[in-house]
Amino acid sequence: MRQREFYHYTRFISKIKKEGILLAASFSKTTTYDMILEFCPEVLIDKNEIAKLDGYKRRHKRTILKFQKEQDEDKTYESAYRNLKLKYKSRLLQEFFDRNWYIVAFSELFEKGWINKKERYPSIFKKIGDKYVKFKIIDAIARQSFVLDQKWWSKRYHGSIIEKKYGKNWWDKYLEYNNIWREKGVRYLSKKQKEFMAFFARILFGRYYNSIVRLDNYKKGSFKTPEFWIGGDIPISKCEFGEVSSKEFYKKTGISEKEITERGIKEYDISKRKQKSKVKNIK
Repeated sequence: MRQREFYHYTRFISKIKKEGILLAASFSKTTTYDMILEFCPEVLIDKNEIAKLDGYKRRHKRTILKFQKEQDEDKTYESAYRNLKLKYKSRLLQEFFDRNWYIVAFSELFEKGWINKKERYPSIFKKIGDKYVKFKIIDAIARQSFVLDQKWWSKRYHGSIIEKKYGKNWWDKYLEYNNIWREKGVRYLSKKQKEFMAFFARILFGRYYNSIVRLDNYKKGSFKTPEFWIGGDIPISKCEFGEVSSKEFYKKTGISEKEITERGIKEYDISKRKQKSKVKNIK
């Protein structure tokens, strides 16, 4: 039997109620996807598609830079290659990336392993909110929904692998090289630095993407940290709204309400989800 009940955290409960619908508003192609395409595209695509990607980079430098600037300014986490349509090695990833909008959800309020360090709870809950939407989905939506194992984002699973190859200070190297890439461009990285970034991206994000299964085929408990990508909008008549209490938050995290620090976030304009893109996918 498939997973039928889901939890989605959000800061915008009032907007959802006003619109009358929980919109699929999370991008499948993100900055994580960009890192794969930049440093190890072979994880997702074959040599013909890599050549197509390289050609796109040459012809659309201004567009890519424009989107990267928006990412750096925290206006969006959507991919700088959002307008490029590619053929992927995996049929499931083809379906996943061809549909750009999803609701990211979990099977439990505090999904085990989702946040791997207790000290990260305050900033994350300030960003996404301590309110949630509990909902169920029909079979038609389940057939266009997917599950990915988010455990690979945890140092518990990738840390020792990277440390064995690059030493104990591998995280400092990642921060340094990632900043160079984001602020100056990939051409400012040395060959060895590019190799590091490629290895890092393959271990974390390559394994994450390639863990994908269709929701209908997911067996509960088969993933350490299941992350559900729901491929459709949910009317609020199918939703329940709730809030994680300070008491429950403290019980689960050991962090009191007073310890939660303020963190700014620019309000996501939910109306954007309703606008049809005027830019056609470039083939």
